[in-house]
Amino acid sequence: MSRSLGHVFPKQLVLSIALGGCAQVVGLEPPSSGDTIIVNGGSTERAPSESKPLPPPQQECAADVLHDANNCGFCGRSCGGAACENGLCRPDIVTRGSIGAFATDGVDLFYASSNAVRGCSAAGPADQTCRSVIRSEDVRKKLAEGGSRWRFEGPTPPLRPLAVTVFGDRVHVTDDMYRSVISCPKTGVCDASTMGVLYAIDERESASGASIAADGTGAFFPIGSGLAFGNAIGRSEAVVVEAAQTTGIRKLALSKDELFWLSPSGVHSLKTPVRAGTTIASWSTNAANDIAVDDGAIYLATNTDAHRIDRATRKTELLVAGSFRTIAVSDGAVYASWDDTLVQIFAGIAHTIAEAHDTIRAINVTKEHVYWATSSEIGRVVR
Repeated sequence: MSRSLGHVFPKQLVLSIALGGCAQVVGLEPPSSGDTIIVNGGSTERAPSESKPLPPPQQECAADVLHDANNCGFCGRSCGGAACENGLCRPDIVTRGSIGAFATDGVDLFYASSNAVRGCSAAGPADQTCRSVIRSEDVRKKLAEGGSRWRFEGPTPPLRPLAVTVFGDRVHVTDDMYRSVISCPKTGVCDASTMGVLYAIDERESASGASIAADGTGAFFPIGSGLAFGNAIGRSEAVVVEAAQTTGIRKLALSKDELFWLSPSGVHSLKTPVRAGTTIASWSTNAANDIAVDDGAIYLATNTDAHRIDRATRKTELLVAGSFRTIAVSDGAVYASWDDTLVQIFAGIAHTIAEAHDTIRAINVTKEHVYWATSSEIGRVVR
């Protein structure tokens, strides 16, 4: 379906690497170097993390790890009241449907489908009815407020959500049709009066918003060959940074005042809040399928292994060999997936903790559970 929106490309907000533009690029060098990007505006302050690393699991015990619910699969793994069956804690399916990207904080769960964003209980049950969170008519109304650069023609286009994240009491969604981050309260009505929209108008047809990272005051998302950011609460136009390293961003990850991303040229980062003179740091030129970060390290899932890069020393450590599609870290515990298998990685071994009914496309870790999504359902298992 052709896009029924007229729009103007805001060149004054794009920080181009072209001669005479607002950025200076010194070239893509080995991972220890960085490029200077001159940025006017944009702030994404966040509170420091208070999480503490969990102790590593026990290596040896006398328990029956195939059936002991307090030592299920490996020593010290508790099923939290669920049964232990053949070394796996019994999982829960919390919702079914046409599942795209998803995010959860352990209380509420949101997922993108073809033309909608659904809000559910993170505890299930599998047959729960998940509400529609965003109406395209409200997005159109919000964008049209106060002399927006958007010009609408004809019927209101449907949503085309791509990525979802939850921070605080709000859910943030990137939408390819509206070239925007749409921010809504997690609970209650999301209409033009409560909705926030951070828009980056771009006439190019390349995909936008394939990933998102957000905190309480701002959001980051890829658009075209750039990285867009700004305040997602209220209505505002994003600042866009363009450099060689921002082309083709596939995944964003945010931790400890630094934004990391995967692109075809490797792993890169920017200190936040983004200010004039902010430097793009390059950490790796290797291809990866997924990225996760915590205060101490960068974690990468690749076709040959899962490994970590120490943020202080820049040294790389192999976690385990194998082909991995996704990776996540929380309180020092590392989780990953390949095909239909969810694992916890420690002591150089990928320990299976759940098996899905189809290929796992994304994982999400909360305080008590690890969630996974296939194309048709979202499940969870106790940590």
